Amino acid sequence: MPWTERPADPLAWPVVERPHSADEVLVLYVDLAAIVVQSDLMDARERECGRRLRTTALQQRYLAAHTALRQILGWQSGRDPGGLSFVIDAHGKPALRDLPQIFNLSHSGSHALIALADDGVIGVDLEQGGRLGEVDQLATRVFAASELTRFRSIPAAERPQAFLAAWTRKEAALKALGLGLLGGMEHVVIADQPLRIEGDFAALPGLRALHLVDLPMVPGCAAALCHGPRTRAVRCARWPAATPAASGELPTAGST
Repeated sequence: MPWTERPADPLAWPVVERPHSADEVLVLYVDLAAIVVQSDLMDARERECGRRLRTTALQQRYLAAHTALRQILGWQSGRDPGGLSFVIDAHGKPALRDLPQIFNLSHSGSHALIALADDGVIGVDLEQGGRLGEVDQLATRVFAASELTRFRSIPAAERPQAFLAAWTRKEAALKALGLGLLGGMEHVVIADQPLRIEGDFAALPGLRALHLVDLPMVPGCAAALCHGPRTRAVRCARWPAATPAASGELPTAGST
């Protein structure tokens, strides 16, 4: 998979300068701590989802992520971010009601990733270490037999990060299929060297057409992108903290 603008650390990714092009997936890193929440951009469903979260910190991160999502989709499409309308499918995956833009959002802690494409399928997942619990116990629930054998051969000290990477790959694939965790992580069988999806094609035939990419992430986190065969390149960039001055334009220094 050709890469453009892909430094190792997302904090060093260049600030995005242009929307994605055809056959390209654009992955944007968002520092949620730097986003000024704009609840007025959101619809009633988004605000209610935020209110249901159990702590103020989780509520603020959710609202910051969805503020950034609307800003980005508005900038990409040239539409008013507050005027965008979403539809939610039976598995809870949102899509724009009247635009062909494909997107996917994942956030954990103060970090967020938003992937954009013109068509096809995409799924992105970001996880911060320490929130998934006991990895050896979880591994028996989400790994296929071949994966579990490989996982148990890894030194104990390396297993938490290995599990985190595996989790993001599996969830990114399930999100690309539009299923989320209900699709069953044990059905997404991942192999390394080279990184690829090996099955379970009988349970989830859509996996055959998907491609996996590990995304560079800040220490203590892991991230993965899953895309379809139409994608020819992946570009990584950072979203600026300031709201874009106009659709399709990025703010100049000092703008708000």
